[in-house]
Amino acid sequence: MAPMRTYTTCNQKYETRCIEEGLTAARLGEDQDQICTLLSALGWVTEKRGNYAQAEAYVQEGLILAREMNNDKGYAALLCVLGTIAESQGNVYHIATHFCSSH
Repeated sequence: MAPMRTYTTCNQKYETRCIEEGLTAARLGEDQDQICTLLSALGWVTEKRGNYAQAEAYVQEGLILAREMNNDKGYAALLCVLGTIAESQGNVYHIATHFCSSH
């Protein structure tokens, strides 16, 4: 059991690092669509690691950017991640709020 837990932890750390490096490159290249996508991915991965506050911070940053760009698909995807974060914390009110916001 311990080797699998170690592998999963290492894999998540590697995945997070890769996404963070991609985000840095997207920011340098001012690729707004890619930044939104990577913030969504970071939010999802960070939520899976149980760091809900940081996950929400990534997603909120992405939502602001998506709204500024009128990127409806990116905005909806980010709201789904935000709903997942709320669900993981058992916050039913926030789940409904995020779902309704995406429609």
